[in-house]
Amino acid sequence: MRLSQPPTITQQTFSFGQANSFIQRTQQTQPIIRVNQPCFRVYTQPMQNKRQSKSPFQRGYDTQEENRTLKMYIQQMEQTLINLQQNNKRLMLQQQLKENSHQRDEIQKLKIEISTELAERAYLEKVCQKL
Repeated sequence: MRLSQPPTITQQTFSFGQANSFIQRTQQTQPIIRVNQPCFRVYTQPMQNKRQSKSPFQRGYDTQEENRTLKMYIQQMEQTLINLQQNNKRLMLQQQLKENSHQRDEIQKLKIEISTELAERAYLEKVCQKL
């Protein structure tokens, strides 16, 4: 449905259709830049003797800042490794504990079987002696 005359300012400002098309236009023209990598290069202002028109890759980047970022990333990875090793050790101990408890149950069953067999044998020996 087209309007015969252009909408007024209030209609343009508060109309959902106009706002929606504006949002869609800005999303198409301006890409969203995300930095989701744990380590990334931090670019500095261009050096005084360099030309402004060069790209950040040609200007160079702050190696100290990058080194700090990488060191922090390495520390996080080392801490993650330590945590994983501790979890692994704990899980191994839990597994051994389960196996040991199963073995304890088996040993207990065997002890009960042996004691009942010994009791039956002793009873049969007494019966045989009486005969």
